[in-house]
Amino acid sequence: MKPILCATSLFFALAILAIAISAGPMPAAARVPLANAVRISQVYGGGGNNGAAYRNDFIELFNSSATTATLTGWSVQYASTTGSTWQVTNLSGAIGPGRYYLVQQAAGSSCSGAPCGVSLPAPDATGSIAMSKSDGKVALVSSTAALSGVCPAGGIVDFVGYGSANCFEGGGAAPALDNPRAALRGDNGCIDTDQNGSDFTGATPVPRNSASAANICPATPPTGCSTIPTIQGSGYASTCLGYAADIRGCITGVAANGFYMQAVGEDVDGDPATSDGIYVYQGSTWTNPAGWAAGNLVRVSGAIIEYYNTTEFQAGNTVVVLDAGLTCGAAGYPAATTIGPNTDPNADPMALYEQYEGMRVQMTFSGWVVGPTKRFTSRFAAGDPEIALVDFHSAIPAYSRVFERDFPGYQGITYLSAALDQDLPDLDFGDEISGTTVTGVLAYQFDKYTLMVDAAPALATVDRPDVTANEPALDPSRSEFDICFANVENVFDHVNDGLGDWGDWAPGYPVSGSPQGLAAYQARLTRVATMLTGQAKSCMVIGLQEVEGKQQVYDDLAAAMHASDTLHTWTAAFVPSGDSRNITQGFLWRDDVALIGGIAAVAGAPWTGWVSDGVLDFVRTPPTGAFRFHASAAVQTDVRLYALHFKSKRASSSCSAADCTDLREREAADLRDILAHHQAAGELAIGGGDLNDTLGSTPIAILDASTAITNPYYSLPANARYSYIFNGESEALDHLYMTRNLSPATPGWAHTFSAIHVNADFPSAEHTSDHDPLRLRFTRCNTTTAPSGVEIVLSAATDITLSWPADANSDRFQVWRDAQPYFTPAPGIDAALGATAGLSFTDAGGVSGAGAFYYAVTAVNACGQESSLSSRVGRFGFALTPGAP
Repeated sequence: MKPILCATSLFFALAILAIAISAGPMPAAARVPLANAVRISQVYGGGGNNGAAYRNDFIELFNSSATTATLTGWSVQYASTTGSTWQVTNLSGAIGPGRYYLVQQAAGSSCSGAPCGVSLPAPDATGSIAMSKSDGKVALVSSTAALSGVCPAGGIVDFVGYGSANCFEGGGAAPALDNPRAALRGDNGCIDTDQNGSDFTGATPVPRNSASAANICPATPPTGCSTIPTIQGSGYASTCLGYAADIRGCITGVAANGFYMQAVGEDVDGDPATSDGIYVYQGSTWTNPAGWAAGNLVRVSGAIIEYYNTTEFQAGNTVVVLDAGLTCGAAGYPAATTIGPNTDPNADPMALYEQYEGMRVQMTFSGWVVGPTKRFTSRFAAGDPEIALVDFHSAIPAYSRVFERDFPGYQGITYLSAALDQDLPDLDFGDEISGTTVTGVLAYQFDKYTLMVDAAPALATVDRPDVTANEPALDPSRSEFDICFANVENVFDHVNDGLGDWGDWAPGYPVSGSPQGLAAYQARLTRVATMLTGQAKSCMVIGLQEVEGKQQVYDDLAAAMHASDTLHTWTAAFVPSGDSRNITQGFLWRDDVALIGGIAAVAGAPWTGWVSDGVLDFVRTPPTGAFRFHASAAVQTDVRLYALHFKSKRASSSCSAADCTDLREREAADLRDILAHHQAAGELAIGGGDLNDTLGSTPIAILDASTAITNPYYSLPANARYSYIFNGESEALDHLYMTRNLSPATPGWAHTFSAIHVNADFPSAEHTSDHDPLRLRFTRCNTTTAPSGVEIVLSAATDITLSWPADANSDRFQVWRDAQPYFTPAPGIDAALGATAGLSFTDAGGVSGAGAFYYAVTAVNACGQESSLSSRVGRFGFALTPGAP
């Protein structure tokens, strides 16, 4: 039974399954999960709009019980924010234990008259209700008769008011939604405390139907779950999931979105295998209005969940500060337990640290930085800074780089965070850091244990030499051109236009259009342009990822490029990607490059005819364009480019694998087939960008297996094959694949590839993006001819100097010498006397006594291809035979 609160402060008593309830709200400490098994688990009203994740609105139901529930004769109903007219969609069939039921509703038409987003999974029921993307009311009803009234009564099984709805369960409505966000019930539908405001969060839609995996909920925690140690237990996960009341502890640290607390006094069980600490999550927009602080003794009631392997109280909990003669200890909070740094790269971190999760600890360490200072956005002035280090006592060699392929699960790495409103120094990869008895809370977040320091730490640091990237500029005397790909990490403007572009990544958030936001946006453009024109040498064409899907943002970036590189003007273009955050891919190109035919979206024909299964699986629609380099020169080169951003390693309803590897495999197969088509057609093509997977992964293996394309990463030393550092592990997430007809083995071409290491190794305060850009520098090589008119002079008593005329196609010259007048050396086999980029060469000491000395010269182009041998010249000790060369 659910008390529904109307915004007019009138409560309505509802009857469900013939059980009456009171009209008033239940006291917080008395709330329990509802008896009704079938509930609304997800609401989405942005379907088909600009920036929508899916084409249709939908309502998702969930059966939290262990028995099948029949839906025949039931309905879902919708009314506007203040409306009293209810639209009805009838239901049929049943929901199995722990299963979902998807009700598809109306589609939008914001993409040129067609719906935006992708299709929903197969619905279990279909209606035609056009729901509001932001505010509304949804009811699950045990009949098919339309409800009546603003806040109806009778027959309601579950009710969700979202946004500014005037009716809702509990003390507040579920969050306001938008085109890329749905309202999702906590713990995949299991959390139901009669509080729409805390039971639901706004997040990316995850529509599930009756074919989706089952999710079995524990109704209430087992008996004995009355303290933090008993909730944590001795295993890796809690067995006390569900509602827990009056759990007592001392606050040990306040973070941006919640706080940590630890058992004290009689609640401590003395068992070293059970943690005494736990995290109490408050929500992403929480600002600590009550001023809770370390040292407060509190009592918490709420839902216990495992959130990505962290045992915590879910948002919507109730916190009461206690002052009845109980204290948190002589120091104001519990004494810190001593633990050591993670020094064993072969050990499971959970085996080392799970028993301390959420507890106050102290650590002594000394090592080198493998993950530079990263600052996450938060309400604290310093952000949430974090550093990854390897201790000098580790089996990992000192100062070496830890690659993602080396050890699973971030093993052997120690993590420091100052997320409890502290700060850490800005350090680069390879710098040294040490600390003695540094105290803090041991948190588990992002699949790793992190020491969250709770006081300003006394740290000693050593600034060691930085990683450097010395990219050469293009040589104007040679027929060179270059192409770059760069993930520029969320380049968004400062205006909230409702297209998924508002949040931590938007300058000026949460005040749309503010002068401060504009200044931050302009500073961001300048930083990106300075990186691309300076460190990336003004690459002639740049494929971009993570730029807001607005032409104005692309134009602003092009203008910033010109301001940074006044020798060129720039043009920018993109195509809508369909991403729920409205991040897109696009191109920037200089005025000395010609675009042939425009930028197109890789959707439909002809590309569906090129991929093996006839279906394009790109999650973010790529743009493509054909670019002509040196368009005004005699030697022109046309290259077809694709800018790509594969699915991230984040679970989604569109994937079968937990980290969506299966979807990236399909994207990789599509890219392989498209580039293979160009290779077979004799066309030059490159596909590049953020492929979100590493060398050796199955998606990359699909691309590497193709004989039509090649990845130039393998031309680099193994320790240089990275473009990104995540949790201290270096990874190659950014890749490019080119058709084989662009490879060095093909006559006429030479290329140099590099990941320009200017971002990943440096702290957030210094880098421009969290990805390093990639650069391919090409030389288009023409056939060289043997130098003519080689001259020889005796330049000193024992020195011979050769000279010859220039050759426009030559990169260097090889000089050959032999004692025989008619010698013919084999280039690449016989050793040359020397090489020079100039037009003369001196054989110092070449004349050293009696005898003859004979010379010839070959021209070598930038691709390493040699000409035939020039005419031989020499200082002869006898007359040449007539007619001999």
